[in-house]
Amino acid sequence: MVWLCASFGGGSQTTTKATADADFSGVIGATGEYCEVRDPQTLGVCAEQVLIRDAGDSVHDVVTLFDSTRRHLAATDGFEKVTSELDKQTDGFAKVDAEHQDWIDGVAKRANDVTARLRALDYDAVLSQVDALLAAGSSTR
Repeated sequence: MVWLCASFGGGSQTTTKATADADFSGVIGATGEYCEVRDPQTLGVCAEQVLIRDAGDSVHDVVTLFDSTRRHLAATDGFEKVTSELDKQTDGFAKVDAEHQDWIDGVAKRANDVTARLRALDYDAVLSQVDALLAAGSSTR
């Protein structure tokens, strides 16, 4: 069982109460309020700011990273909703596409049938028959 508890106070503030109640846990209280960790293998930090200085001597507030993460997660939720709606629309478009393709296939089949019939006609023979009928009709008058 290893516990680490640290409380910090400053100015007229008294030290905070920091408690770690689980194995291999620690807590750092720096807000002036009660700070507690009950889960094993957990480090709890109660603070308004947690600053980290990097190798380039720049200071970063870790708390803003958590806020940023929450915003990104919220944006991701919104993105998932939009994606879901787009998936539904895409499915609808796919159905309409399939219907149109069936219609186009029917039109193409009919056009091919008409083309085959027209190619099978012997225009010269038909014209000869028409000329004969016209001549027969003219001579009977």
